[in-house]
Amino acid sequence: MPIAPRSFLYAVNPTTAVATITLNRPERLNALTFEVYAELRDTFR
Repeated sequence: MPIAPRSFLYAVNPTTAVATITLNRPERLNALTFEVYAELRDTFR
């Protein structure tokens, strides 16, 4: 079953160079599934 695109929000503060990742799956109580782990892994590559 495909998951919604981008199960999280990714933002970088240009002043501090700090990245923030916020889970955005309230309908699933922000559960971390294998699909979400894969999505996060791909984001960090």
